[in-house]
Amino acid sequence: MADEWTRSGRTIIERVATRNGFARALTTLRERAGLTVRDVARGAGIPDSTAGDYFGGAHLPPATQPDVLIRILKVCGVNEPAVVELWLERLAEVRRAPGRRPAGAPSPYRGLESFQAEHAGWFHGRDRVVRHLVRELRARASGTTGPLVAVGPSGSGKSSVLRAGLIPALRRGELGEGSATWPVILLTPGTHPLHTLTAGLTPLVPDGGGDAEALLTRAGAGDGRLVIVVDQFEEIFTACADHGERRAFADALCAAADQKGGALVVLGVRADFYPHVLRFPRLARAMQEGQVVIGPMTEDELREVIVGPARKARLDIEDGLVELLLRDLRPLTAEGGTGAAHDAGALPLLSYALLATWQRSRGRRLTVPDYRGCGGISGAVADTAELAYAELTPAQRSLARRIFIRLVHVADDMADSRRRLTLERLLSDTGHTASEELQDVLDTFVERRLITVGSDAVEITHEALIHAWPRLRAWIDADRAGLIVAQQFADAALAWQREGRDPASLYRGARLAAVREWADSGHRDELSSSTRDFLAASIGLEEEGLRVARRRTRRLRSLVAVLATLVLLTVTATGLALRGQRTLTEERDMAVSRQLAADADRLRGSDPGLAAQIALTAYRVAPTVEARSSLLSAYGGPSVTRLLGPAGVPRRMAFSSDGRLMATADATLRLWRIPPGSGAAVALGAPVATEPSRTLVFSPDGRTLAAFAEAGTVRLWDVADPARPAPISAPITSPGGAAPAYSPDGRILAAGGSNGTVTVYDVADPRRPRRLGAPLTGHSGTVQTVVFSPDGRLLAAGSADHTVRLWDLTDPARPVRVGAPISGSSSVLHLTFAPGGATLAVAASGEEKTVRLYDVTRPGRPARLGAPIEGPAGLVNFADFSPDGKTLAVASSDNKAWVWDLATRRTIALLPHPAPVAEARFLDANRLITTAEDGTTRLWTLPGPLITDPKDTVFTAAIGTDGRHLLVGADGSDETVRLYDIADPRRPAPLGPPMSVPTGLGLSGAAAQRPGGGLVAAGTLDGPVHLFDVRDPRPADPAGTPADRRESQHRVGGLRPRRPHRGRGQ
Repeated sequence: MADEWTRSGRTIIERVATRNGFARALTTLRERAGLTVRDVARGAGIPDSTAGDYFGGAHLPPATQPDVLIRILKVCGVNEPAVVELWLERLAEVRRAPGRRPAGAPSPYRGLESFQAEHAGWFHGRDRVVRHLVRELRARASGTTGPLVAVGPSGSGKSSVLRAGLIPALRRGELGEGSATWPVILLTPGTHPLHTLTAGLTPLVPDGGGDAEALLTRAGAGDGRLVIVVDQFEEIFTACADHGERRAFADALCAAADQKGGALVVLGVRADFYPHVLRFPRLARAMQEGQVVIGPMTEDELREVIVGPARKARLDIEDGLVELLLRDLRPLTAEGGTGAAHDAGALPLLSYALLATWQRSRGRRLTVPDYRGCGGISGAVADTAELAYAELTPAQRSLARRIFIRLVHVADDMADSRRRLTLERLLSDTGHTASEELQDVLDTFVERRLITVGSDAVEITHEALIHAWPRLRAWIDADRAGLIVAQQFADAALAWQREGRDPASLYRGARLAAVREWADSGHRDELSSSTRDFLAASIGLEEEGLRVARRRTRRLRSLVAVLATLVLLTVTATGLALRGQRTLTEERDMAVSRQLAADADRLRGSDPGLAAQIALTAYRVAPTVEARSSLLSAYGGPSVTRLLGPAGVPRRMAFSSDGRLMATADATLRLWRIPPGSGAAVALGAPVATEPSRTLVFSPDGRTLAAFAEAGTVRLWDVADPARPAPISAPITSPGGAAPAYSPDGRILAAGGSNGTVTVYDVADPRRPRRLGAPLTGHSGTVQTVVFSPDGRLLAAGSADHTVRLWDLTDPARPVRVGAPISGSSSVLHLTFAPGGATLAVAASGEEKTVRLYDVTRPGRPARLGAPIEGPAGLVNFADFSPDGKTLAVASSDNKAWVWDLATRRTIALLPHPAPVAEARFLDANRLITTAEDGTTRLWTLPGPLITDPKDTVFTAAIGTDGRHLLVGADGSDETVRLYDIADPRRPAPLGPPMSVPTGLGLSGAAAQRPGGGLVAAGTLDGPVHLFDVRDPRPADPAGTPADRRESQHRVGGLRPRRPHRGRGQ
């Protein structure tokens, strides 16, 4: 306990420096001991009134009787000699006269307070910045427009620079002749910056009145330039809650500064509010074009700050004190080359430490012990604040906490800053009704220059206190969110009072819930009368709203019950109606589906593409049995894609060799892109005017198009860019134009004529085509088709005179007729060479309607290959070999395209069309493109590949379980079983020769293979089942003896040979 009293006594007296402080220290010691003034007087043996004077500060214990103080300390529990000695030393210090310092001598240092204009003589160290500001203002006075913005961190001395540096310089006339009399307005924005600006301008305008912009215009119309200095410009963000007023204030200042000859505007802005200022475009431009940075001082400037005021006050500074101060100010992490001698925000701490040192000094000398005794730079403010706080009673300390918290503006999106409040507002916000007690607490901190009380406002002397006093920092950080809520709530309550208690301003919902939670967490006693009224009104409004909502809910529930009954009845009736409607709809859809399916079946023989689309539509309308059957039938044949061409049927058209481009012509020429899938042909570019065309043909590379006109000319077109076809050459006279053809290398163009001739052109240079020699003669009728052999050395021409003639074009300039003409009984409509050039196909018309094949390996003696290929019932208009030469496709006027397997001369595909087929051309081995007179181009995917080895009806076709082998059994005249490798389904390959039996009636075509392969079972016409070992692809022999019918049923799973419709033994 004794140790505790000792520490308590030491703590109370350590920081005492004044008479009143000593009295408060005695009172604190007495209260901690739990004694009254009378108890202490009786214990110390002194009169009650004398003891009362000691504790009240009217008198001090006499220096000549130190035992009086010792007895008082003893009664209060302080007995430790060292502590008693400390009390005696402090008593001597506070009683000691201040040496030869003149009575009423002004303080040379301002502490946390900023320098004002009247302190200009004491303001040192910022000459360089002040000159810079004056220079910039002088430029604006000479013609430059826009505000001048002084930017610096908190504690950099912006306010002092503007008030004690710039304004005195202006009044000295440093802006030029006559500028000393220019009106200067100094203002701080406050909660209503526009009102503050108007109040500052009104004295300059004789009749007053009007808004801020009008007053600015009239105030600037007098003699001289108006100068407006706005200190702490950041208050428009911290103190003013109206965004519109902020913008109007900033716009008014910028408008005044932007006028030629307008006001000179200087704004002082804290650097941490830089982003907020940039939100205003006009201010952002000012920050970019007219900014002066008030940064850290150099060491020489700091030395002037310390020494200059002392010199003016005729004070001596002990050797080493200046260097100690500079060392304590030096940045912890100095950056080389910056010249900064201190951290940002350290200047207020230096000023306060100098003030405290001066207050502790004796006479006219500032000493190192005095400096260290006040706590130094880092501790002077905190120690002074703690000392003042320690002198307060517990009730006063609670009040002090509420005061300081109200004087700090706390927000989430900006740094903490001081807040200016009126004394009345502070009294209301702290919830304190006794103004005398509030004044006592304020006086305690005002005496130490920690709080400044003006004629109309109270504020923390400098924001450095917020960061330098740990206790204040702890108060803020302990409940930052609550402080924000409380400040916003207090501002809203004030606005509510100002607006006549408008219910629209009351809190609701989440905001009210947050305030109630904060108030209920132990802060309700801190509410002022106005905030209590505001909270009560908000709660009352919300409760009334809840009552109204409950009544509304009850009414709604009753209404909903009635509506639910009506809805239930309506839904029931609607359900019955919908069920009937759905039944009718389903019956209608089924009828429509059946009709569409019948239409698709009827069209399938003439237009399978359209039939497939109608069948799909029928199935989508309703999945009837008829629609399903029609859809399956549609997909059972070759698949076809309809490529719709231009509207109507063009007079002439041609396709490129790869099938990707189509050219059409009548009186115009146009190219079309044929898409790879289904859909319409896509027009490329705009049509190009040209002569009416008779025929068109693409060069092999697809880059040139030859157009033969009805007027007897031919012109070449560049179609490398299909969207922009351009003529390459001028028209040249052409006696022909029927069925033109390019040589495979694209250098020669040949065309038949109605006069029985063939004209040959050299088109190696498409820009200058020329005719090669005289036309080729020999035909007596119109030449209807010409074709080059794949090597380009042979030219064949077919004529209406029923003949085909061959020419050797090894030297195109000197064609040589080869052999006798190939004659037939019908007009020749089309010729085509097979790949390799060994076979020539001749498509005939008239009564013949066949395709004849000739071996032209010896052009002089062409030999017919077998009988003509028959089948079409109409003219054979076109013929084309597949790329492998094994298949031939022809276009016929019987509305069909025929596809034959040349090895067997069998029809492998019959492709129906709704109109005569004009052309059928292979794109590759499996795709065929056809054109018909209905104006539609069709792309067919042919079934395949085909296995044509069986010579009669195929009875069995089964794929093995490994998916790599196909078993084929044929009956009738074939009587064999074959095994194929189908690992590549597009290239089936036989595995060995056909399987057969040497005796009996032969194989019936019924066959099966063992799962996993290796063994094949084949039935015969006379009953036995033969097993074949097919593990070796060499000729398969029966494995063992044939099994009879009963054995086969047991051994091969009931396989029974089936007797075919045709065959031996019947």
